[in-house]
Amino acid sequence: MEQACLEFGEHDGRFSNLSDGGDQYIEVLKMDGTVLAHPFSDAVGKNYWDWQYPQDTFPTQQAASLAQKGGVWQVMTLPHPHTSKEVTRYEYIHPHHDAMIISGFYVDS
Repeated sequence: MEQACLEFGEHDGRFSNLSDGGDQYIEVLKMDGTVLAHPFSDAVGKNYWDWQYPQDTFPTQQAASLAQKGGVWQVMTLPHPHTSKEVTRYEYIHPHHDAMIISGFYVDS
């Protein structure tokens, strides 16, 4: 898992173009919300369990709950990280031991 996290979080890696202005990413979080891999390296090590968006919605908590059920899709509306425009974000959440691997993409609908 450690090697995968290094690759997933690589700025110019094969698994994400989000850090280069694109729309696709892979991130890895522990089930407690701590980021292990992310295309924006400043997120690694931070805990997003209490991250709230929009009001009354906790995406990390929701993802952890869904991961407990097995691999599932989650769809939500969030601001695109580069344009701040509200867009649809699709992500597949796959549980892996005490972590969740999330592969997603943004779609401007």
